[in-house]
Amino acid sequence: PDWDTAKKVVLADSNFLDKLKNYDKDNISPDVLTKVRKFLVLDNMQIEVVQKVSKAATGLCMWCHA
Repeated sequence: PDWDTAKKVVLADSNFLDKLKNYDKDNISPDVLTKVRKFLVLDNMQIEVVQKVSKAATGLCMWCHA
């Protein structure tokens, strides 16, 4: 989905932060990791770049890179 759609989905989910906090990061399937890695190499997904735009997005970006 595009960013506008993603924002609507995330903002509509009152449990989003709890889901992130409790996500089983030690058991992510290789397929999902492969998909996520494709985005993590993009310039606009680098923590230093995101920090300049949004503190909230920086936290999410850091979570993704971890």
